[in-house]
Amino acid sequence: RHLVDVHRRRAAAVTRDFSTEDLQRYIRFAKTIKPVMNQEAATKLVQYYTELRQNDAHGAYQNSYRVTVRQLESMVRLSEALARLHCDSEVRAKYVTEAFKLLKTSIITVDAGELTLEEEEFIAAVEEQQQQAQSGDTMQGDGMDFQAPSAAEAPEVPKQKVSLNRAKFRSMMGILSSEVKRREDRGDDSVAVGDLIQWYLDNMDFESVEALGQERRVARAVVNQMINKERVLIVVEGASEGSATGDRRLVI
Repeated sequence: RHLVDVHRRRAAAVTRDFSTEDLQRYIRFAKTIKPVMNQEAATKLVQYYTELRQNDAHGAYQNSYRVTVRQLESMVRLSEALARLHCDSEVRAKYVTEAFKLLKTSIITVDAGELTLEEEEFIAAVEEQQQQAQSGDTMQGDGMDFQAPSAAEAPEVPKQKVSLNRAKFRSMMGILSSEVKRREDRGDDSVAVGDLIQWYLDNMDFESVEALGQERRVARAVVNQMINKERVLIVVEGASEGSATGDRRLVI
């Protein structure tokens, strides 16, 4: 009924508590306020931004856009706007909380279904064979010298495709990145790819050798995705001693 009255009678159907002039004066005054964020609000801001980043990296769904420092800036601006709205010279924690709710609601998530990942041949033996094939160096084997095939003669190893549910991919990415971070906090300068994958497999139970092999392929593909696409892991130049030849080392 109210909607019909507004449509028929226009302004006469609306009872205003403030005049247009009052609202204009209020807006002009609010714009002059320069609110300052207090420590409690700053702590909340860090907490909420960290939550957004973690959900973006480890959630079961893919956001329509990646959570970056721009979203942090958006939360700051929204918090300041809410302080001005209340004619408050201080940005308080409750304003940050409301800004976080607004931003989180605006982030559209989509279920992207299956991911197709590419398994990179970073197994130590494969890399070593490829390096030897490119250099044509002489190798020692069972007391005999033999020449490694040239790069042209060496057979090309095809990359394997791995299909993976996005929820599992996000979960594995979180587990692997957390382990790299844990080792860095422990004092390790880097983590070998093979060691990281073996740690992941050692913490799982498998019903068969085939299941173990399949999960190893999936783990390799996920690590490759984390390095080349997600940019979560970084390959370190000049790897530390103690790892297998050709095995790359990672930091987060």
